[in-house]
Amino acid sequence: MAISTLYSKIKPLAILLLWGIFSSAYFVRFPIPDAPFRIFIMATAGIVLLSAFGYGALLVRHIQDDLLHPGEFFVFSALIGFGVLALLMILMGAFSLWERLPVLILISFGLVPAWSERHKLVQVKNTLASWDSGFSIPLALIALGLFLSLVISFSPPTYYDTLVYHYALPQSYINAGRWVGQPTLIYSAFPQNLEMLWTIGIVLMGDMLANIFGWVIAALGLAVVYQAGTRLAGKSTGLWAAALLSVMPSYLLLTPGGYIDVGLTVFIFSSFYALCLWFETRQPMLLLLSGCLAGLATGTKYTGGLAIIIGAILLIKEGLSKDVKSSLKQAILYGSCSFITFLPWMVKNIYFVGNPVFPFFYSWTMKPSPWVREAGQGYFRALVEYEPRSITSLLTLVWDVAVKGLHFGGGMDVLGDLGWGALVCLLPLTWLSKKWPTMLRLGMHYLLLFFVAWGMSRPVLRFFLPAAPLLALGAAFGYTSVKNNTPHWFYRATQTLIAFLLLSNAATFFLVTDSLQLFRVPLGLESRSMHLTKRLKYYSAARFVNSLPENTLIYIVGDQCSYYYNRPVLVTPVFNNNPLTSWANEAVNSRDLLGRLRYSGVTHLLINHTEMERLDRAYRLFPFTERGRNNWITLQKQIGHPLFKDKDCEVFAL
Repeated sequence: MAISTLYSKIKPLAILLLWGIFSSAYFVRFPIPDAPFRIFIMATAGIVLLSAFGYGALLVRHIQDDLLHPGEFFVFSALIGFGVLALLMILMGAFSLWERLPVLILISFGLVPAWSERHKLVQVKNTLASWDSGFSIPLALIALGLFLSLVISFSPPTYYDTLVYHYALPQSYINAGRWVGQPTLIYSAFPQNLEMLWTIGIVLMGDMLANIFGWVIAALGLAVVYQAGTRLAGKSTGLWAAALLSVMPSYLLLTPGGYIDVGLTVFIFSSFYALCLWFETRQPMLLLLSGCLAGLATGTKYTGGLAIIIGAILLIKEGLSKDVKSSLKQAILYGSCSFITFLPWMVKNIYFVGNPVFPFFYSWTMKPSPWVREAGQGYFRALVEYEPRSITSLLTLVWDVAVKGLHFGGGMDVLGDLGWGALVCLLPLTWLSKKWPTMLRLGMHYLLLFFVAWGMSRPVLRFFLPAAPLLALGAAFGYTSVKNNTPHWFYRATQTLIAFLLLSNAATFFLVTDSLQLFRVPLGLESRSMHLTKRLKYYSAARFVNSLPENTLIYIVGDQCSYYYNRPVLVTPVFNNNPLTSWANEAVNSRDLLGRLRYSGVTHLLINHTEMERLDRAYRLFPFTERGRNNWITLQKQIGHPLFKDKDCEVFAL
């Protein structure tokens, strides 16, 4: 008997040893590209996730134990914890602590409360272990969406706004080791909760880790949607809600690459879900949790303020039929939590630009400065390319969202236009339900208010992404209700429609990823350097600039993108006055212009001719006077041959 038991233990170990030898030999011959490095990155992201869970659990553990399922406790704690990490990074920047060691200490501190809450993690593990292992189409779709978005997260960042500020700002902060104001970049005055998380990633391991942080937050978002759907109408509804969102091309494509829209979406929907739980239980800590999440959304992007406003409206509306005074108090508590969470960004803006919500009310500032007014005016003037809608056109806007998505903004904004058809088309199925649960009713009110606010501003579908989880929740509830409330033929017709809509999503996703070549580096078909050289017209010039002495200051003429430059740079602003234009127009001659550049510390000029022509055509970027243009042209002749030149860019020494 003892020998049999010994054999039963040895056999698995022997097989594991065989697998180890075989796989080592096999993967040496047929390697997964950069597998050890990628595994290390994902492990690091897992440690940061645990740290965020620890920080967030300090708040969430005050919610009554029986009110949250283990999965809900983990997800809420992790999301709040990521917000705490972002807010602590703001403070660390004020004390010049944006370096690897202080950041590692910050992460380590969060692991202490995570360890004390390890029993919650065990409960989550036990819940997953008890999961029904049978095949499920929605579960397969969720796994597929997570896998595809994880793979493209290992593609180097090439999205335009990321190169301009989402990753460029963290890089400039890291280079300085502290907060730096950037008058030539209006986005530096925007709230930056997620950019603080990207800063952690770039400090520790570079932009790949920052990309994986985006993936982790997107996965947490799917978990929240699943939990909400399960509470709404059962496990099937939860799975389908998460599945519909996980295979939406916009959600997949905006998960990596530095954009903040998915993170904003997750914070807003989590705030809504916590609010629904408060309506169900009236537990005060859930109201505080919802308010904090809404504040984190606003600290991610100004449009997150809609979460605060809509949440307060729902609180007041629900209280009008019961206790008006009490509902007002609750709305004030909710708003106060949101305001306190958002307050650090207002303080930071007061310090740098004298206006807590710049660029709004740009004419009012405690620090009068020409660039503040010019940047604010230029920013809102540039928004005329997005057409606002009237109240009467909102009905046709629903059709346009589903069918004419590519009409909502240009450039990289198109990433937010993809995959809305399935969500919009399936939402009317909720009409077939005889009774709407409270969460669905609140969700549809929330969705309507968000839609009206978005539609009557300047609708860009990427900015509507926070509504996608609400649409997915409604669509999943409608679909799972169809089987019991409609004839069998209608149920089959619904399944057929869903299949075609999801196939359309798949075709759209792979069409876009092929165009952007997002799979080439992750699959080892192309090196990172080769990929960036092909995708970015300025990358070769940036590599040359990075070889220059560290005490150089490069003025990038004709381009806003500053990511991938490892030397101090000044960029050409789009929304406010371009300093080079002013200097050229004011200079007596070209030598005077050269003197102004040198006086400002500029040692080199990098002229991106291709981007210069595009931006000048779109924004009249260089409004030279006749004298200014002559000064600029003559200067280029005087400063000699370029140190570097390719078909797009030239680099000159002054």
